[in-house]
Amino acid sequence: MDISLILLIIIVILLWSFVFIVACWRIDTSAVSINELKRRAQKGDSKALEQLSRLKVSPKLRVIRYILMVFSLTAATSVTFLLSGFAWTIVIVIVLGLLYPYLKKLAFMQRSSDILMEKFEKKITPLIADARWMAAMEQPEILSQLSINSLDELRELLAHSQKSIGKKSVMQLQASIDFTHKKVKDYMTPVSQLKTISRDEMLGPLVLDDLHRTGHSRFPVIGEDENDIVGLLYLPEITQLDRDSTTVVSVMDERPLFIREDQTLTHALHGILRHNHHLFIVVNKDKETVGVVSLSDIVESLFGQKIIDTFDEFDDLDAVASHNVT
Repeated sequence: MDISLILLIIIVILLWSFVFIVACWRIDTSAVSINELKRRAQKGDSKALEQLSRLKVSPKLRVIRYILMVFSLTAATSVTFLLSGFAWTIVIVIVLGLLYPYLKKLAFMQRSSDILMEKFEKKITPLIADARWMAAMEQPEILSQLSINSLDELRELLAHSQKSIGKKSVMQLQASIDFTHKKVKDYMTPVSQLKTISRDEMLGPLVLDDLHRTGHSRFPVIGEDENDIVGLLYLPEITQLDRDSTTVVSVMDERPLFIREDQTLTHALHGILRHNHHLFIVVNKDKETVGVVSLSDIVESLFGQKIIDTFDEFDDLDAVASHNVT
């Protein structure tokens, strides 16, 4: 076989190999959004900083890949035509085009492309970084801007969105995001601020007046001491009773519910809804009472603000119908 023919065959093989290597050149933007990369880079993440630098030239790298593809494909087709003629060239191009999706998945093909093109990138990047003549040829940069990759990124986006969605909405969204991580101990009313009542107390006018002044409707009932919670007193249920002869133990709810201080508010809400209770006694690992957590505490934490509504006539149909909704 003629040496020139052998060289021509080798050149054809090399050219088509180069076409596939260029076609397999991965110029991915990033698996995460620019905002997340910037956040990580600010915290000193070297990989994020490297990805950001690569993103700046990635549109120009795509242009280079396009140019290389055109030239290498043209060269490979031309040499194949010289070697085998028009008909065989068409057949070879069609066959290779059909095989391309499968060849691209081969590990050695992708690995070869990654190794060679990474070296090429390092050489070409400094030359094209400031090349203004390529600006008009740049392809649109496709970035995962709509992807949120961490809670920290979402919080940062919300913090910069007050002008568009309002401060109140931002606070509500941030509170909802953090809700599953909030602990009971951070939102309970501590035992030092609790108003308790003894089970043997007589519910006379002075006692009831003292309870009303607290502004609360539910009170833990204690036995021997504050760690001996024996029930709950619900104030609205005793206002119609004989106050001169009623004791706490006779009207209290004898089913107090308890929750550990290190449990989440999500767990507390589950318990409240499951048992239809509005108040949990909060205890520590030593069974000591450390506070109480109510349904209103949990709801206010969920929405990130206190719920203030002076309307309290939900049992009056006329009042509800005429209530001015704002």
